[in-house]
Amino acid sequence: MAYKIIWHKEAQKEYLNNLEYWIKHNQSLEYANKIVQEVDRIENLLKEMPCLGKSGRHKYFNKEVRVVLILHKFSLFYAVEDNHIIVIDFISNSILKNEGGLYNRYTDDE
Repeated sequence: MAYKIIWHKEAQKEYLNNLEYWIKHNQSLEYANKIVQEVDRIENLLKEMPCLGKSGRHKYFNKEVRVVLILHKFSLFYAVEDNHIIVIDFISNSILKNEGGLYNRYTDDE
């Protein structure tokens, strides 16, 4: 069964902010397009394999979530609910590093 991807408003905003940053920073669409292509690829994988990401709890959403890395530079946090993949956070890993790392926002359930 293929799951439907739904982006939380704040996650979508963060995603677009990251794309905008890289367009301005590089003065080119090339890297932003690479991010978009990888997010699309991951979304397609998640539709068929919703448990692909590492399981844990998201500190700010206080719910069970999964996380996948995008190009080793971004983390996409999502929750699986019924037939839906809810993307709840998209963040640059450099921001996570400044916050004390991935595990400051996310804790392992395993």
